[in-house]
Amino acid sequence: MEASEILDAMQQSTISTRSDLIENSELIKHQYSEQLKEDRKEIISVLESSDIESIPEKIRRWLEKQSEERRQQFEKYQQIHEEKQAHHLATDQAQIIELACVLNKLAINSQNADEFCEKLKNEEKRLTEKHQGLKSLRKTVTVPVIIRQAIRRGSVVVDVFVNPPYGQQVFQQLIAGGISDIGGFDTISITLGELDLGVKQERMNERYNRYYGDCFGGTYWTKPLKRGGKPYFCPQGWRRFGIKVADTKEEFDRRWGHWCMAYHGTAHTNAARILATGLRVGRGCHSKNKMVVYLSPSITYCAHYRYSKPWKNSQKPGKYYQMIFQCRVNPEVLTADKIKSQTLRCPKYIRIDEHFANDEIEWIIDSGDNENFITDNIICYGIMIRVCDRDPYELPESEWWQYTPYPRDYQ
Repeated sequence: MEASEILDAMQQSTISTRSDLIENSELIKHQYSEQLKEDRKEIISVLESSDIESIPEKIRRWLEKQSEERRQQFEKYQQIHEEKQAHHLATDQAQIIELACVLNKLAINSQNADEFCEKLKNEEKRLTEKHQGLKSLRKTVTVPVIIRQAIRRGSVVVDVFVNPPYGQQVFQQLIAGGISDIGGFDTISITLGELDLGVKQERMNERYNRYYGDCFGGTYWTKPLKRGGKPYFCPQGWRRFGIKVADTKEEFDRRWGHWCMAYHGTAHTNAARILATGLRVGRGCHSKNKMVVYLSPSITYCAHYRYSKPWKNSQKPGKYYQMIFQCRVNPEVLTADKIKSQTLRCPKYIRIDEHFANDEIEWIIDSGDNENFITDNIICYGIMIRVCDRDPYELPESEWWQYTPYPRDYQ
């Protein structure tokens, strides 16, 4: 099929789907139809006057312009026809992006116009056969402009970009029926932004987000604060994402304001489960017979890769991420016998954290009888994230890592 024929089909589909949306305004419908005709002429002109290699870039710029115009058109009418318009525009946008994908892929290594058109025809047939699943996804996500950025080869990871301000709307629709049912697929997880924590937004409290550092806009202090009679040092270089545990600051202060500050390092894949159930108890070096949770007053200690395993994000090459839970601990259960030495087999002559001695850097909190998770004496109220431009193993505060005998399996 010629590129102009594809555009003809797109134009006809677009006019018909828009007609019921603006049926009460014939003038606007006419203007919109005329604009589509102009757009068609414009892109055909690009195809006819450009060499094969330059077509993808020109198509990309044209699509960006069209995407912006469609977004503005949606905002103009969304008060009256929000649901219907979202569906139509999502379908239309998918058609446009499909055309761009075809042109971009087929332009590569095509020697002449006949070969290009033949490949275009074959590729259109292939995409038609394999596109049914993505149509189901588009029906699930009823937003005006959702762009399929990529489908990674050899996997089932679909990358999309949602234009603002529709992020919240997309999020609510994706989680409304459970992520496992999206588009009829066996969905494992959804990544929002760059962190890939799988945490539902309603569990978070943006009011208490912080960046800790001696910089503009950062939160920073030099002397330790007191929390539950224990020192609380500034976790410099980390960003906190607040977790919703109370409706008001007054409620939080009343219930947990006098509790001790502590941290719990874990893999980022555990974030959603911990928020849903609490910290899971287990045995360890200090408790072989009783089930406990291990915490530390030192974020430096919890950042060790054996606890807070670093991970990468394919969308942010060269970046390393780490996650630690910021917790409050009931001081009544933190008795002297619950304060223990480090268990990472670091030599005694190596100081892990300048603020804490190695023999007081682990806290163990007992569980109740038949209790698999601790929720009464420990609350997780912040997700601490550290983003590094290099392997955190190379950071000055991580120098002590080299003295621990554990393999780094996160590369």
